[in-house]
Amino acid sequence: MSAITGQLSAARLKTIGFWVLKLVLAALFVFAGGAKLAGLPAMVAVFEHVALGQWFRYFTGVLEVGGALLLLWPAT
Repeated sequence: MSAITGQLSAARLKTIGFWVLKLVLAALFVFAGGAKLAGLPAMVAVFEHVALGQWFRYFTGVLEVGGALLLLWPAT
């Protein structure tokens, strides 16, 4: 009986750890994308230096925030 309980406990810990990792990564994506979408001076300067235009900053920010949402959607 304890082997079954140990397997269930390990599976549950694996699931919890996976969701914690997903939440941390999603938060990082939201912060990075939010900084780009908010127009922080550092982000504006970086994209000005890259010389692709500010439209690329918005495009990248939307992709990062969208990626965070997809990380949290269980079907993906």
